[in-house]
Amino acid sequence: ARALDPAAEPKYLNSPETSLFNKGSTIFNFARARKAAFESGELVAVEGYMDVIALHQAGFVNVVATLGTAFTERQMELLWQLAPEPVMCFDGDKAGEAAAARAIDRMLPNLREGRSFRFAFLPEGSDPDDLVRTKGRQALSACLTGARPLIDVLWLRELKSHPIDTPERRAAFEARLEDLLGQIANARVREHYRREVKNRLFNLWREQGTRTKRPLQSLARPARSVTTPMPSSYGFATV
Repeated sequence: ARALDPAAEPKYLNSPETSLFNKGSTIFNFARARKAAFESGELVAVEGYMDVIALHQAGFVNVVATLGTAFTERQMELLWQLAPEPVMCFDGDKAGEAAAARAIDRMLPNLREGRSFRFAFLPEGSDPDDLVRTKGRQALSACLTGARPLIDVLWLRELKSHPIDTPERRAAFEARLEDLLGQIANARVREHYRREVKNRLFNLWREQGTRTKRPLQSLARPARSVTTPMPSSYGFATV
């Protein structure tokens, strides 16, 4: 159920897991979105069923929801049945950002050739329902059109959470990325991710070097000018 009073807490009253209702194996609106997803080759996944209803009313009929649960391998397989790269649409707040970060970690081991996800983030403080009601269908369409591939979101997440201002921190950043890419079970996809990350690291370190490079003399004290008297002789008799 959902609380109708905006001041009420919690917003959603979640039912427990049961043998009849397993949230981790359920995609809300799967059957209704199937035809539209097949025809367009695109699928949008949001966090809540109320968002699905609101977006369907606004004309987005290829929308499903994961019911706000932890994203499971079974749900990924169900989404991939409808589209090869579903767009995961997250609320524009810290909770949405955290949900996207958790989703990435669950996605990595399951990626394979031609199967991935893209990410769309709504304006800060907005959820899909709010956005279509206040700014119209076009605003949401723009967010979905600008959805970014998983590699971009993974890269930005790690770059944001790990300082790289010293050699040691840069080494730790590289090690963290290598650990994450090692979680990709598919060897071909893993190799392509490693190549992409290697290229990004090369460009990043080159950019860092250009930004921080200074003349060597500026790192040391200025040399003092000392005048040494020239000896009149070097031990030889003057004739």
